[in-house]
Amino acid sequence: MSDPAGKPMDPASFLIQVQFRQNATWQGSIQWLDKKKTQRFRSTLELIQLMDSALDSRGPDEKAFAAWDDSDAGTVPAQKQEEKEDE
Repeated sequence: MSDPAGKPMDPASFLIQVQFRQNATWQGSIQWLDKKKTQRFRSTLELIQLMDSALDSRGPDEKAFAAWDDSDAGTVPAQKQEEKEDE
């Protein structure tokens, strides 16, 4: 497995226990076996964010995805968006 920069990453081991399925998502706990830490999660998205933050804490502080507070890097101007809708 490698990060977006192509550098190899060490594998991480998690034990995930899904305790409930409500509101079209999972609730339960995740145990990070390498660090012997346990955390509860309230949704599948929160579970993925916990796993991602665990991997980020082990590697360089590089972000692979754009954030909402970034500059206009990924936005489409309104005029161009209207042109696309007309096509």
